[in-house]
Amino acid sequence: MLELRTSERTMLRDCPQKWYWSQVEGLEPNRTSPALWFGTAVHEGLAQWYCEGFERGPHPAETFSEALRAIAR
Repeated sequence: MLELRTSERTMLRDCPQKWYWSQVEGLEPNRTSPALWFGTAVHEGLAQWYCEGFERGPHPAETFSEALRAIAR
């Protein structure tokens, strides 16, 4: 017997094709939130800046820009 959560039943009712792709095929939308891209780039910039020891890494703005370009590809 197939068990469906409430969210799956709603998705199946609203769009059977979306339910099939998601639940049977295991596919997910190929997009992420711009806010997540931004946060990832900020994190990467600060992680490179605050490296171990007394020396600092490259300026966060440089690493931030590089990370944004890499994520946008």
